[in-house]
Amino acid sequence: MHWLHNYSAVGSSLSLTAMVAALPIFFLFWALAYERMKGYLAASWTLLLMLVVAVFAYGMPGWAAVSAALLGMASGLWPIGWIILTDVFSAACLANAS
Repeated sequence: MHWLHNYSAVGSSLSLTAMVAALPIFFLFWALAYERMKGYLAASWTLLLMLVVAVFAYGMPGWAAVSAALLGMASGLWPIGWIILTDVFSAACLANAS
């Protein structure tokens, strides 16, 4: 099944659509800075809010929203894992050198 992205999801106002799209980012900042939520809780709530915005405001199918979230997580975790792996190898080399 193919889904076409809707660039004017909230009426015909592009600025209102951009504010709705930015809502999860603003929520994440609010949850971390003002509510002092733990990072994993703030990220989990932000993920749920992102799914709600994608499905209800943009009309994205649920399977596509979940697939996009999983792809985003994999894309974000790959560089972090790569940095951790190289750090482990560097620490092992430094431990053997001394």
